Amino acid sequence: DLTGNAVVDPNDSCSALSGSAKDNCYLEAKKCSKISSVTLRDSCVVELAKINNDLEVCSLIQSNKTILFCQEQIAIATNNQRICSDMVEGYWRDNCNYHLGLSNNNEDFCGLVIDLRQREDCFEEVALETNNYKICRYFSEDFRKDKCFYRIAVDLADVKVCRWIGSPTNRDACVKKIAKNTGQEEFCPSTQNLPDR
Repeated sequence: DLTGNAVVDPNDSCSALSGSAKDNCYLEAKKCSKISSVTLRDSCVVELAKINNDLEVCSLIQSNKTILFCQEQIAIATNNQRICSDMVEGYWRDNCNYHLGLSNNNEDFCGLVIDLRQREDCFEEVALETNNYKICRYFSEDFRKDKCFYRIAVDLADVKVCRWIGSPTNRDACVKKIAKNTGQEEFCPSTQNLPDR
């Protein structure tokens, strides 16, 4: 108004506030267009996009990184890998496929991750969550493969999975651990008697 006082809208409980308190009030109310801080407004728009599962809403964001984050969130929320594929930046595409792999317990999504460490972390999470020992074969390091086979074999109490372990010492340890856990230590077969994989 002409006196320099802020105009308070009786239909808008946030209008009486000022500065960051006002922006935070609008953020909580999901009234993104009324937020003055660009960063906070972008965060608000991401939340709106997620609530509505609407990829188009992401285009209202000003920051490129936040746009990509928004797209990733929509891909995960809608379980739509095509959104990940369409991402131009490798870091975000990898993150998107990684999170889809974990949320679906699906190694196929993990296989789309280009970064080796992140791809193998994804494989490991999915393998251990699903007890699918065949996924352990995807690791580049023998130590990591053996560790994965060992953990799943022990979890399943299945000595046949132990045979996939490359190190004879670790293979024997796997069989002995299962025998001990199942109370069958007297019947502790040597892995030498196990059939080849």
